[in-house]
Amino acid sequence: MSIPKASPLPPNPTFADLTSPTWLKSRNKRSRDATFFQTLKTSLIALPTITVLAPLAFLSQTILSNTRSKPTLPDSAPIALSELKPPSQSDRKYDITIVGVTGFTGKLVLEYYIQNYPNLKIAVSGRNLDRVQSAVSKVQEICSSNIEIGILKADAGDWDGNFEVARNTKVVVTTAGPFAKIGDKLITACAHSGTHYADITGETGWVRSNVARLGSIAGESGGVLCSLCGHDSVPWEFSVKGLEEKMGETGEDLVKGLEPSIHSNMSKIIFLAVVLTDEIASQASGGTIATMVDSVENPIANVKSTFDPIYGTKKNGKVINASPKFIAKGPDGWMSFFMMSLVNAEAVKRSVNLNQNLEYVEGERVTFLTGVNNTLSLYMGLCALYIPPLRKFLLSKKIIPNPGSGPSLKQQQNGYLRNLEYVEGERVTFLTGVNNTLSLYMGLCALYIPPLRKFLLSKKIIPNPGSGPSLKQQQNGYLRVIGTGYGSKGTIAKSCIYFDSDPGYRDTARMVAEAGATLLEVGGKKEGGVYTPGAVIREEMTEKLLKGGTAFVVE
Repeated sequence: MSIPKASPLPPNPTFADLTSPTWLKSRNKRSRDATFFQTLKTSLIALPTITVLAPLAFLSQTILSNTRSKPTLPDSAPIALSELKPPSQSDRKYDITIVGVTGFTGKLVLEYYIQNYPNLKIAVSGRNLDRVQSAVSKVQEICSSNIEIGILKADAGDWDGNFEVARNTKVVVTTAGPFAKIGDKLITACAHSGTHYADITGETGWVRSNVARLGSIAGESGGVLCSLCGHDSVPWEFSVKGLEEKMGETGEDLVKGLEPSIHSNMSKIIFLAVVLTDEIASQASGGTIATMVDSVENPIANVKSTFDPIYGTKKNGKVINASPKFIAKGPDGWMSFFMMSLVNAEAVKRSVNLNQNLEYVEGERVTFLTGVNNTLSLYMGLCALYIPPLRKFLLSKKIIPNPGSGPSLKQQQNGYLRNLEYVEGERVTFLTGVNNTLSLYMGLCALYIPPLRKFLLSKKIIPNPGSGPSLKQQQNGYLRVIGTGYGSKGTIAKSCIYFDSDPGYRDTARMVAEAGATLLEVGGKKEGGVYTPGAVIREEMTEKLLKGGTAFVVE
């Protein structure tokens, strides 16, 4: 379970170095390409299995949705606690408090802090003090450390305990999920207490709810609440922002018209802006699986709002997730469906709209005369549109298009799309893509049938929450994300971010730990609110990650 010092990465690698076929071999990593016979075997098993399980999974979830109670919004903090004045940072006893230390990733976070930040005042928090103390003792033994670690008692459902944690520390780092199930009171306490906060959730519905519920509260208290600080979704979010900055150097937007997408066909053209291809070796996470199941079986209530909270009110531009759902051809070869693209795109939406350095101004690019002509024509058309008899006449003469109609293929190809389109998939050979995607969909079908899921958990075919991979499995893991950004003037930028160990556990622990350390250093200089790391601490956090186990280049 320990995090030994990894062999250092070569200094200042280039894009060519990181994407070279020999890079993984030099790091003692192995790609997971499937053979023809593996793919044939998977197809013969998966296709009939999916055919049977998919309807059962749908029926199972339909029955459950009709029998479960209607989702409700999280409780508000008690007035007596929420109206307490946040303590000053200097009056807080601890620098960082870790929640979830009895779990696998939580122990890794504590170990990382002991090894890399021995001078910080660290505390841990949990419901069962005996289990918490046992976890701390094991980590101290592994690290051969006698550093004093504070222990705080707080149950996920206990308002007093969570406020006690939040008011006694400058930063909370939590790995305890599913967050929508047990994380509401902790993040709410941090919002009211002006406490900075980092978690590893991938539950974007929960993040959306927190933006709407807690954004203004944290803004007033000064607490910087940062979600999605682990494998979900730091590598992808940082890649997009790096490409966006590179385009900014040449005065371009991350947008390209006139470029048919990997999804283009005779009836639909999608325009590319960012394509990210992923190569990953990681063990399945029991916590992630538990979160996926909980998100379906216990859906989050929608917060009533006049805007999508994940975007905020700035509306700097829309991010469209056009990632493949099976397998498609990308700029660097074949891409297959990557489950976390559903989460990563949401993180990109948040940071693209909130980044302090991003000013987004949108308008049609025209000459002065064309601008006058188009604007007058637009307003004339709007006036006609709201006069029913005139609108009916214009529709009958096809002067304005009918609903359901659309442009020709040539007209689509000549169009120009200002919105950011996000495409992500796992970088694979064709056979590996087929093999992996069929296996994934077969597993998802099984996961959403409760009796079958229970059987798979009992036989340890899928991991239980709190379990984790062996040290060797962690060391053999890696993540390489290659990005392609298309500029509005035709420039193409490339990026590559590489993590040298299991990204779902070992490097997730490192990412969220560095997010917490970054918030400790610069959180007080930021505006309070609910963020993703790319929107508020990307530059400072990137510097920390590059000091060990991560390489990142944009060219």
